[in-house]
Amino acid sequence: MPRIRATVLAATLVAAAACGMDRPTTPLTPPDAPLFAKKNATPVISDVSPSTASLTITATPDVTVPSSFTVAVGNPSANAIVAGLSIAATIVQGNASRDAGSATPDCGAGPGVLRPNTGCAVPITVTANNSANGTGTLTPGNAKLVFSLVQSNGTTVTTLDTKTIKVTLTGVVYMSDLQLHFSSMQIDGTELNAYTMSLANTTGQDQSLYVVQAYVEQGDVVHAAGGANVCPGLTGIVPPGGCTFDWHASAQNSVIGQTGTLVAGPAILRIELIHFDGVSNVVVAGGEFAITLTGP
Repeated sequence: MPRIRATVLAATLVAAAACGMDRPTTPLTPPDAPLFAKKNATPVISDVSPSTASLTITATPDVTVPSSFTVAVGNPSANAIVAGLSIAATIVQGNASRDAGSATPDCGAGPGVLRPNTGCAVPITVTANNSANGTGTLTPGNAKLVFSLVQSNGTTVTTLDTKTIKVTLTGVVYMSDLQLHFSSMQIDGTELNAYTMSLANTTGQDQSLYVVQAYVEQGDVVHAAGGANVCPGLTGIVPPGGCTFDWHASAQNSVIGQTGTLVAGPAILRIELIHFDGVSNVVVAGGEFAITLTGP
């Protein structure tokens, strides 16, 4: 009898081993592991307003044409407080990419901090400027405005979410620089009081009918101080990219049609860039300088 029991037991073990070989167990490999891991909720951009816009391209750090947007951010986590947040805006057009603005969310828990299950609307100012950090040249036409919600721990910046809207880039003529080469003007004098004006044109085409006009102001007395068509050759045409030209101003009491009398002492020289749009003259830029008037 004992011999028979041993034979039955051995047969049972062989059968069990055979069944185990029919259903092998394979451990998860490292590439498979993320598929089974639970993803933590991270802050998101839920909306951008307006959803489309037109942005004016400029080309110098000192001159910008800002546009206002509102970016809604939220923290969907039920228990995690997230800190170090900011929003960055970038204009992308083909191979060109330029920084366009930034803002820090302040949703009641301090700058850059989002409590669990909270969010708020964040105002941000955006500009299209070819002197901003980035590469390539922005030109008139269609482009993308990308808002990125990023988190910094002091050493590493991580992008948590992005939202992209379509924008239209437009060019403009503007005064990029204005330099006086004098500080005083003689009343009814013959000296040419020179100044240099630099204009930028980001439209990509010739822009015509631009003039510069100067005025001397002293209290209630305002006298025209000379004007001309702009750019080299005084054609009134601003070429693509822009131009720099020299002109001059004068303080005159002898010009017919002027009211009031300029006297020696402090005054203001106002210089305006004016565009005739076919209907009326429009002042598009200007500058004011404190000067001293001297007697004839």
